[in-house]
This record gives sequence, structure tokens and C-alpha cells, in this order.
Amino acid sequence: YLSGVVNLVIRLVLSWLFGLAALLLAAESESLVGGASHPAPTQTNPPTPGANTITTHPAAAEIIWHAEKEMLEARIPKQNLSAVLPRLAQATGWRIFVEPGTDPVVGTTFRSLPAPEALERLLGNQSFALQTPPNGQSRLLIYRTTASGATEEVPVAGGESAEHTLVERVGNELLVKLQPDSKTTIEELAAKLGAKIVGKIEGLDIYRLRFPDQESTDANRLQLKTNPEVAAVGDNLLFRGPNPGEVVAVNGAAGGGGLSLTPAKLDQSKLIIGLIDTPVRSLGPEFDRFLLPAQSVVGADPGGTDLTHGTAMLADILHGAQVTLGAGQEAAFRVLPVNVYDSSDPQGRASLFDVLRGSQVAIQQGASIINWSLGSSEGSPFAEQFTKYYSDQGVAFLAAAGNQPTTANTYPAAYTSVTAITAINRDGNFASYANRGSFVDVGLPGSDLVPYNNARYLITGTSTATAFGSGMVAARTQMSGGKPAEAVAGLIRSFPPPAKP
Repeated sequence: YLSGVVNLVIRLVLSWLFGLAALLLAAESESLVGGASHPAPTQTNPPTPGANTITTHPAAAEIIWHAEKEMLEARIPKQNLSAVLPRLAQATGWRIFVEPGTDPVVGTTFRSLPAPEALERLLGNQSFALQTPPNGQSRLLIYRTTASGATEEVPVAGGESAEHTLVERVGNELLVKLQPDSKTTIEELAAKLGAKIVGKIEGLDIYRLRFPDQESTDANRLQLKTNPEVAAVGDNLLFRGPNPGEVVAVNGAAGGGGLSLTPAKLDQSKLIIGLIDTPVRSLGPEFDRFLLPAQSVVGADPGGTDLTHGTAMLADILHGAQVTLGAGQEAAFRVLPVNVYDSSDPQGRASLFDVLRGSQVAIQQGASIINWSLGSSEGSPFAEQFTKYYSDQGVAFLAAAGNQPTTANTYPAAYTSVTAITAINRDGNFASYANRGSFVDVGLPGSDLVPYNNARYLITGTSTATAFGSGMVAARTQMSGGKPAEAVAGLIRSFPPPAKP
């Protein structure tokens, strides 16, 4: 009975929050279909200079456009041409038109060919014309009879949210794990490959190898995949920083965003949330007193006065706890911020290795709840192994489902050891931008007000929903005296996504 009353109160409070956010949205008269948990801008930063990479999932097809040299690369398993062309359009920026009914099965692999030659390989027996005006967008016409018959335009992969399908990786790095009974040490293997060992995740023995350039990386990737001494090899994927549209100043906003929770005195069994994100700035004493000393796996915070994504997520976490515990109550947990976004990267991205290493740092310092308000369309066996290894030790992982209104998997949210959280609107339906795939476990508010530097900001996205969830799990764990995993199970029962009964 008590659990039912608590859930009812939470739903009423969440409904009020939705109403406030809706009023602010109307006042601003802006479209705030927010960025993804960590969405990419329209133009991707390539793995090599001048290259865009689009990777399909789960077919693992890949197209790379080297714009400066006007050359293409492709690794495409057999599939219909209609599945490949949207990704070609996004990689190259071309407008592509096909003759209706033109959809043969294609499949090819080639490296760095001039565009005309590459298209002959990619399109098979189809005729084509590539029009490249000196000023303006290039057009590719694909046809069986005449070029004038190519009248049907190919949509860019993913439509308006196509940027979410972009997959980026560190061009000259690989992650490697040896077989338990390997007779070769990682030092010997690295020396043989001409690589440097630049990182290790202890306990899981995942190594970060850096090669001189991308060409040697690609060559050694193939060699490592066939090496019987190697258990797994994969790319060091990159996660983009948040889209600026996810954090929007709200002029003249009154009320909302405050915090009345007080930090309870903690004993040795203290509860800690690991906030794996960008650096966290001060939100004021009422928020800051819940913070543990900040950590970083990518060097010192360069500083600044902007409202960072990590700062907004801290507020969301505490608001989620306040909704659950009630205003003015004591909260018996703390938040450990860990910066994994490298300020030396021009795009402010985080590598998969740094995300995992930062999460391990938080866990080693006592975190039993890990907040991942980030995501990628590409999975990794290393991330999956990491989450299973630590979830078996009682760590609860919560991750954003992503702000693309599709059912495609987003990682790490789609791993079975991770709780995937999407965003819902005030009516209890999916937010317009939110992923609604079968892997989603929980639906929570996708909007929140955050006070910062005498202003208020509306934060929108599945990032917000995830941080809300982390705060709610911590509060439920405190209330029950149980484990975070038990609180997660209760959250899944109480707040299923709209598509699930």
C-alpha cells in the first residue's frame, strides 16, 4: 500500500513538472526537440582528416567519404541498395536520386578509390551520373534507362535526426583483450604490432593500444581478429558532447529548479552515484553539498562559466531524488562527478575507453549507481563485458535511450546489464524525440528546470530522464534500506515506457 501511495505522489509531482515545462516552452515559442543523450551535430568530425563515417547497425556496413581527396571507402555486406544509399547521402552530403524500382542487392569492400571508380564498385550494374557544380550541392543520379528517369530522391539516413547514426572512433587506437591462457604478453604483442600501450582497465585486462596512423590501425585490426591469442579487439568509439539545443535559457522563468533536500550524515555504507559526464560547475550551496571531490580521467578541467552538461545532470539527479523523498527531506547519498570529456579534443568528445575507465574510478571509490547520460548507435564487446562484470557485483547502470524517435538500439543502454531510460511527455507518451525501442526499460520526464548563475535553463533530452532515474533509484534505495538493483527493479515496475503494459 505504501509503495502505491509513494508512486502516486511521484506521478502527481512529475505531472506538475511537465506542466511547468510546457508553459515555459510556450512562452519561449521555440522548438526544443532536444539533443540526444549526447547527440552529434550535423557535420561529423571524422576518424581521419576530411572523412565522414556512417556505420549501419546491425549489418556493420560502413561508408567513408574523404572530402578533401574526393575519395570513398566502403565495407558493405550484401544488402539492398535502398539500405545503403541513405548512408551514402549522409556520408558525402550529396543529393541522391534513383529511378523508381531500382533496388538491386549490392555488397563490396574497397579502400580509398576516386568517387567515379568507387561508385562503379558500389552500384554494381546500375548506371549513374555524378554532377558536381563548382558552387552548390553535388547530385548523384542512379538509373537503369536514362538519367532523366532518376526522379525519386533518397532520404538522408535517419531523416532529420540522421546525425544520431554517425559513428566515430579514435582513428589510430584499438581496444584489445588477450585470451586468459595466452602465451603472449600484451607488451610483446604491442611491440610486434608497432603500437604503444596507453591505458588499461584493471580487473578486466582491457588494453588501449595506439598506432602510428590509421592505415597501420586498420591493417592490425584484421591481424588481431584472426590471432588466436586475442579474445577481443574493437575500436575505441567516441561519444559526442551534448547538442546546444539540449540546454536552453528561459527568460523570465519564475519558480522551479530549486532544491530543498538536505544531505543526511553518512555512515560507512554510504550510497554514491557516479556521474560520468563533463565537468561539473557550482550550482550553489544547496546543490554543492551533495558533491564529492570531482575526478577526471582526461586531465584538469579547463574551467569556464558555461552551464555544462554534467552540471545540468547533477541538478536532474537531485530533483529526481527530491520528487521521490519529498521536499525538505534528508538524502543519504552523494554524487561523485567524473569528467570523461577531453577538452583537448576540438569536438569535446569522450572515448569509450575513458568512459569505462572513468566509471571504474567511480566504482572503486564506492559508487554503486552509475549515470550514463550518453549513447552511441554502435555497440562494443568491451562495454558489454564491463557492465556485466560490475553489475554482477551489485552496481546499477542507468543509460540514456537516445533522442532519435526510432526503435534502433542505442548503446550502452541496450545492454542487458544496463537500465535503458527514455523520455516521456506530460501526457505519459513518448517525447517526440525519444527512442522507443524494445530495449527501453523506463519512461521518465525529459524536461527539467535548472538554476544557474542567476538564470534558469530548460534541459531537454533522454539525458535528463536518465539523471532523474539515477536520483530516484538512490532515493528508493535509501527508503527501502535495500540494494540499488532492487530499487531499479521497482523503478521498472512503476514507470514502464508507454509501449509496455
